[in-house]
Amino acid sequence: MKYTTGLVAAILIFLSIAASAQDKKGSLYFDVPAFTDSSSTLMIPIEYSEPLFTSNKLGGYGGYYANIIFYDFTTDRSHKLFDHNTYIKHFGMNRYYGGPVEKHQTANWIFYQVRDSNTSGNKRIDGSDPTMLYVSDLHGNHLQRITNPDENLISFELHEKQGFMLLKMQRDQDHNSKFNVDDRDFYYVRLELKSLKLGNKIEIR
Repeated sequence: MKYTTGLVAAILIFLSIAASAQDKKGSLYFDVPAFTDSSSTLMIPIEYSEPLFTSNKLGGYGGYYANIIFYDFTTDRSHKLFDHNTYIKHFGMNRYYGGPVEKHQTANWIFYQVRDSNTSGNKRIDGSDPTMLYVSDLHGNHLQRITNPDENLISFELHEKQGFMLLKMQRDQDHNSKFNVDDRDFYYVRLELKSLKLGNKIEIR
């Protein structure tokens, strides 16, 4: 009886905490600034940290990048990469220590892995939604999307000397508008670094 009473009390406390947290919004934080290869520009990532029971429609639980500020220290001017906050999964910086951790940048471009479309229908942008490749110049201008929201970017390899990037893409094999381990339809495709045009698909079948 005591065990049952204690269990019910614990459940009520849990539900009370969850309900009170529903209206809480996450907070935006500056991460460590980092230089681009430009002689005038700093990237200042904006990290988003949300409560466990958030009602926010962006992001999975935990921190992620919501936007990036590009600061031109020669003119003392700044602007955001995206017009609105989104889910920047990765762009080659380490969230905790700053600085590049893998190659996402060339002499002309910076590449970003971004989730900004809710295809799964759960009213949240999270791990079930596609990652897409975006690119901007070194000043955070001329932002454009390279891949489409009906496919998921798994990874890429940058071969700057050879002038191309090799993307590994995942199709929604079961057509449920979600991307997970059950979707085993993959292909590679080449992205020309000069023109930013995609080439022919490289497939097993």
